[in-house]
Amino acid sequence: MPTTPALLPFVVWADAVPDPPAKPRPLLENSEFLVACGLMALVLFGGAIVLSYFDRRRKRAEAAFQDSTAQLEAYRELYENGEILESEYLKVRDRVAGRMKSEVGLPAAPPKPAVSADPPPGEN
Repeated sequence: MPTTPALLPFVVWADAVPDPPAKPRPLLENSEFLVACGLMALVLFGGAIVLSYFDRRRKRAEAAFQDSTAQLEAYRELYENGEILESEYLKVRDRVAGRMKSEVGLPAAPPKPAVSADPPPGEN
C-alpha cells in the first residue's frame, strides 16, 4: 500500500511507538531472585544460631553465678546460727569467692603478706 503524504505523520508516529514490553517471568522462575532469597535465608539462619549460642552461654554464666551466691548465703546463715566455726566459714567464703571471680573473669586477689612477730631489721 503506497503511503500518501497526508498519512506520512501517522506512519512515522506508528514506527516511533516502542513495542510493548515482554511479559515478565514469574518470580519463582527467576534464578537471581531464588539465589538472593537463598542467601538471605542462610544469613538469617546463621544469625539465629549465633544468637542462640551466646544466649545459652550468658544463661549458664548467670546460673552459675546465682548458684555460687546462694551457696555463699547458705554458709553465712550456717555461720550466723553457730552451726559452723568462723574458720570454716572463712575457708568456704574464700573458695566460693575465688570461684565467683574466675567465673566473672576478675583476677584473683594477691596473697596477703605473712605477718611476723619480729620487727624488720633496722627498727629498734
